[in-house]
Amino acid sequence: AGLSDTTVDVADEAMAAARRHGLTVSYDPNYRPSLWAGRGGPERARETDLRLARHADVVVGALGMAGRHPGADRISTDEVPDALASVAGLLPDAQVLATTLREVPSAGVNDWSSAAWSAETGCVIGPRMPGLHVLDRIGSGDGFAAGLIHGLLAGTDLERALAYGTALGALTMTTPGDVAMASIAEVEALIAGASAAVRR
Repeated sequence: AGLSDTTVDVADEAMAAARRHGLTVSYDPNYRPSLWAGRGGPERARETDLRLARHADVVVGALGMAGRHPGADRISTDEVPDALASVAGLLPDAQVLATTLREVPSAGVNDWSSAAWSAETGCVIGPRMPGLHVLDRIGSGDGFAAGLIHGLLAGTDLERALAYGTALGALTMTTPGDVAMASIAEVEALIAGASAAVRR
């Protein structure tokens, strides 16, 4: 978001306090050009992201921090491991870096996957879900973050947490609205290979 200096200061202080008290902190750079217009553009966004993400244990949307500045470089799927490793170099205290991976063959059909990095595992690629029939992409990244965080808090390994995130993100964009009201059983079924549509 295009944050004011005061907002950044408050977020910085709150995230630092959360870390001091042993809480797990997540951060999503989620760059939007229109929100940074007149506020320093992508260079200022990068500066803000680096300032805040240094407090994060988990960075979702980590590919947004790769490259010269947000949106500057198109990162191909085969470049993702190196890109996540480069972000890890910028954020040495981060435990997990994660990102969605989307190919767009057409407006209504997306190929969907994800990737994550940790010092313990290196780069892990999530399940591939090709040919998803998209009703609404809005919220799919938030669904991914929620599923990933659920898996991490449940104590699963990174690969399983990534699968939860990938599945919930897929269910979010293939069902009406911007939030998937999916049960854990529906997420598990999708991970096991069922269709990406919440049963009603």
